[in-house]
Amino acid sequence: MFSLEQTPMRPFIILVYFSIFLRGVVIAQQHNGPAAKFTFNKGQATEEISGRNAKTGSVLFVNDRFGNPKSACYLHGSPGSYLNLGTDKSLKPDIGTIALWIKIDVAMQGGQGYQFNPIVLTKNNNGEDFNEAYAIAYDYVSKKVVVATSLSEKLQVQLYTGDTLNLSKWHHVAMAFNNDTLAFYLDGELNSKIQKNFRTEYLQTDSVLIGSTGSKKNERYLCANVDDINIYNRVLSADEITELYNQPDHNRFNSYLKWGAMFSAIAALVALLVWFFVRRYKYKLKQIEAYNRVKTRMAELETRAIRMQMNPHFMFNSLNTLQRFILESDFNKAHDYLAMFSKLLRRLIESSDSESISLEEEMEILKAFVDIEKLRFGNSFEFSITNSVPEPGKIKIPFMLIQPLLENAIWHGLLPKSGEKKLSVTFDVLDEKRLICRVDDNGVGRQKSAKQKDPIKKRSLALEFIKQRLEIHEKITGLKNSLQIIDKHNTAGASEGTLVEIIIPIMK
Repeated sequence: MFSLEQTPMRPFIILVYFSIFLRGVVIAQQHNGPAAKFTFNKGQATEEISGRNAKTGSVLFVNDRFGNPKSACYLHGSPGSYLNLGTDKSLKPDIGTIALWIKIDVAMQGGQGYQFNPIVLTKNNNGEDFNEAYAIAYDYVSKKVVVATSLSEKLQVQLYTGDTLNLSKWHHVAMAFNNDTLAFYLDGELNSKIQKNFRTEYLQTDSVLIGSTGSKKNERYLCANVDDINIYNRVLSADEITELYNQPDHNRFNSYLKWGAMFSAIAALVALLVWFFVRRYKYKLKQIEAYNRVKTRMAELETRAIRMQMNPHFMFNSLNTLQRFILESDFNKAHDYLAMFSKLLRRLIESSDSESISLEEEMEILKAFVDIEKLRFGNSFEFSITNSVPEPGKIKIPFMLIQPLLENAIWHGLLPKSGEKKLSVTFDVLDEKRLICRVDDNGVGRQKSAKQKDPIKKRSLALEFIKQRLEIHEKITGLKNSLQIIDKHNTAGASEGTLVEIIIPIMK
């Protein structure tokens, strides 16, 4: 036994054997494959194994059964429309299989002689009758396909389809023959088989014609689409015929590439459009956010301006009261009033930088304001604050929104009244985003108060400020707000005071 080191020629010998093996595989493949093949791809009538071109007369190259353009041959059904495949021996096997695809559009009855439309025909002699070496035709009388082979008038066999042929539909037709039998296959299945018992012979100078008889006595033509003509020098088995019928689109990879490229282009276009619209949407969103920020800021500044108009009114009245105490030499009240006023003023200044304030702080400011007013008017009325809102220290509401209502109630409802005077404020939850505040007094009412000449304008102005602020907050928060004034009357119709209900947004 020799090692590779001892036999340097051994790799070369292995390579030679491998080459012989590959050649054998190729030869086996060629032997098993067709001897001649016409696929008409790319609009060419070329025999693909030898490279020889068929002669064409007035034909069109059209879509095949898969929809591939210029991949099938169309014959018009006229004398000048035919295919001449040639006279080569590969087209004329002694033992062989002839297979092709056909789609007959119209049964052509023009011409003369035998009543059939020739699909494929090559002759065995120069005579006009019984000369089919092999033939496939459409019998337009019986509306069936027939395959035939003959040697003479007495040695002739032919097979017809059992059913009539559906026109304008692709069909696969195959005839397989040897010296003993002739078999006919339609659409991948064995249609019929017959004893032959003679050797097929050919007129070597005669061509294999598609769509024409090439005869004067039996002059007939074909109007049909023809594709994938395969000629074998052996008899194919039934399984091989079925496999040939089920053969997939030879251009399927090109179709996949075409559709893949189209899909990629569409996907790229969609991605580009999505990117464009997302980018545009983000840009618009930023514009909207910037606009909303400016709008909110403008609203806050407008609200602050309205507050600045309200605050001097309150401070003016407070300083007038302080001045009155000093002029009346009531220094104790002036001292107490000044202490209370400075404390309230400090709270207002500390809260002036924010538009919102906690409900708890708001109630403390309201109480401090009413305490000052009570001192100003000699504790002539009672005041109470009731709250049912949980955790008032965490609830934010607009700053200084209730104070003008209390001032109106005191000045225009309670002071003109004689007897018992009461003022109350209640806070309740309306929903998760809003509170309702009620300012209730038992004063003289709006009708009697309207007869006072002096303070009406100030009261109307204060209410107008509140409404403006509520409208601005409604634009900012989107929450519906309202201010409702209710005149209270007894059963006799006499005024019993005024109830003001204001719906307040809970701010973040």
